[in-house]
Amino acid sequence: MKYIKHIIILMLIILSGIIFQSFTTDHTTKINALMRSYRHEHGFFGLTVPTWIVRPFIKHEGEEVQFLFKKIKKIRFLVTTDELNQIPLIQVCKSDFVNELNKSFYADLLQIKNNTDEVLIKGKIENDTIYEIIIMVKDSEDFVIISLKGEIRMDDFQRVVNNDNFFADEIRI
Repeated sequence: MKYIKHIIILMLIILSGIIFQSFTTDHTTKINALMRSYRHEHGFFGLTVPTWIVRPFIKHEGEEVQFLFKKIKKIRFLVTTDELNQIPLIQVCKSDFVNELNKSFYADLLQIKNNTDEVLIKGKIENDTIYEIIIMVKDSEDFVIISLKGEIRMDDFQRVVNNDNFFADEIRI
């Protein structure tokens, strides 16, 4: 899970060159319903965190991260571990979310598969503004869905990506 920050940074790079198609139907309620239904399943844990609680923890991050984080209004988590040997339930949950995101016209922003590890990032985008980002991370032991809601304009991403200092400390080869 410590790689979430690097995944988001990678997503920013990808977003700067992607042309998104807009859509007019609001499907957020279906995604919310899925989050609510799975948080009550045995072995799943759901949590909604207002961003004012998280802001003190990112004060040590760079100006660019703080700038983008100010655009996020709500963070939701759905977490499970495989301690209960519930791989079939995790697969069903992942499948339900991916199917609903595809039906709801969420744009693919990033997808990484490596052995048993998977990262999927999708965004609800309309008129050059991202209203929701869904991050799904699955490895052999854990499964996490993170929903970031807010209004992030593509110009905001361009500002961050074009800043020379943003990637200086983040990318090490």
